[in-house]
Amino acid sequence: MACKSARIGWCVTRVWKIMSPMSKPDFSHETLYQGLMARDSAFNDHAVICVTSTGIYCRFGCPARTPLRKNVRFLADIGAYRAAGFRACKRCKPDG
Repeated sequence: MACKSARIGWCVTRVWKIMSPMSKPDFSHETLYQGLMARDSAFNDHAVICVTSTGIYCRFGCPARTPLRKNVRFLADIGAYRAAGFRACKRCKPDG
């Protein structure tokens, strides 16, 4: 099996297949950021990316430029970002 993120030296896809579909893993900030850098859409069901410097939230597979680590927050609920005043990304359209 080929690894989607071979250029950064680890493979989310392999770990993903080992976990059962019913489990909701609690990923660390570092793991989620590595998934963001790899544009790994396997994380889309578990977290949403919020960029504090631009005020947007988007998906892991978004083609937009990767934000700095210090400007990124991860939450599981889009509603929390909307309540905080963030808007959806216009490139990846995470709402629909």
